[in-house]
Amino acid sequence: MGRPITEPNMVLATNPSFDDFIRGVRLSTKREQNSLSLSAAVNSSAWYLTPPEAEMQLASAIRFIDRGLTAAGCDANSAICTALIGILAASSTTSSPPTEALNRLLTSALAGKLHVHVILPMTCDSGYSTRVADCEIHAFDPARLSYWASKGRSSFPIDIQALRGRAAISSEASNVRLVDLTTIMDDVVASSGVSTMQVVADAYFNAVFEYRVKQIPAAVRQALRIFEAGRVLHFDMASFVDAFLSIRLGLFHWATKPGGHKTWAVMNTQAAVSINLPPQGQLAACYGWLETELGYTGTDPENAFSKTLDFYCDVLQRGREHERHGRHNEAALHSVIALDFLFGANNRATDSIAERSAVLTHQAAGRTYDEQYKHVKDLYDARSRYVHSGRELTAAQANDIDRVATQVLWALVRVSAKQKFGSTAEWLKEVDYVQGAICAGREVSDLDSQAIGVHSIEVHCEHGML
Repeated sequence: MGRPITEPNMVLATNPSFDDFIRGVRLSTKREQNSLSLSAAVNSSAWYLTPPEAEMQLASAIRFIDRGLTAAGCDANSAICTALIGILAASSTTSSPPTEALNRLLTSALAGKLHVHVILPMTCDSGYSTRVADCEIHAFDPARLSYWASKGRSSFPIDIQALRGRAAISSEASNVRLVDLTTIMDDVVASSGVSTMQVVADAYFNAVFEYRVKQIPAAVRQALRIFEAGRVLHFDMASFVDAFLSIRLGLFHWATKPGGHKTWAVMNTQAAVSINLPPQGQLAACYGWLETELGYTGTDPENAFSKTLDFYCDVLQRGREHERHGRHNEAALHSVIALDFLFGANNRATDSIAERSAVLTHQAAGRTYDEQYKHVKDLYDARSRYVHSGRELTAAQANDIDRVATQVLWALVRVSAKQKFGSTAEWLKEVDYVQGAICAGREVSDLDSQAIGVHSIEVHCEHGML
């Protein structure tokens, strides 16, 4: 077999094994032993994709397509690649090799928008609105969605007007790159019934839609990193998105020519757990509190100190997740890991970590520096007994470790807001200077303490202090 070559304007090299695989794929409403399910078009039977017995295996075909999608800047996962296998199989001809057809789809990838609405099984006040990351939790109004769907000659299998007033999570992504299925869509519109091409096209759009929906909880988690790490606020967005009896509506929208556009509507339902909407205005109040209390409005993500804050929050945030599930020892370990990451550079001993922690937290704890230093050392000893001997921490010990790590967080946030230090090393040098002054019996002014972020904040309840 000759070495595969990539022609000009081709994303993927010619691959006869892939071509043979696609030509052997079977699409039908009959399930076979090795069949994969495709999303069925509206009012049609379930459809299945059955891979052939060929030199190339299904997993290899998926990886081949994944590589092409990624190179073209399109979303890619197993479900999306499987749908594209179906599209190529449904449109395969002996005169046009599937690799060539795939390259045409990839080189003509379109920039589109995606409207996402997760309609929850409950109503909410018409004036309710909470924005977080790129999402809005609000009372669903179908007017805009209906307008664009009708203009693009798309429709949903239910009357979405009946969903008006239901609580919804809405998001709009304006950077979705899609393979160009315009010709396929024209064939669907011209068809009087449900065609194979309609099924595989719907499978593709549905797979991209689900891929995007699953990114929502991660985006919200990122946006709330400081609040969740500091035990100020928690949104369980994953349970919102997967709520029992929720309805997911999606509408893809892209331009085809000057003044022209196309749309494709998708819908599915989910079953999971019950939810509670956050109080309206709570998130905005938290941001206001962060600015008023600590002067923090966000910093340059490329700044080295900001990256330190981001990672510290990430570790604490994971600890909060353990805590919410009753795993208090694991939560305490994450607090210690965060402190080790921040203060344990260059193989510093526990003594040094306790010294730096005590400098930043003794005032908030209502102790002298020496008392807080000894207290942190005792907490580290308790952590070591748990790790090495299996002796669990007491509730009080776990809570105190959390308090130390959280107060250090507020110091980090305050220093980050002032943008005085260009790196973590610069800040730690100043922390060590203040610690040395305290141990030498020299007076440390309030300005010196505030410069390194010393600040006392008490969070009064687990899920919100506002």
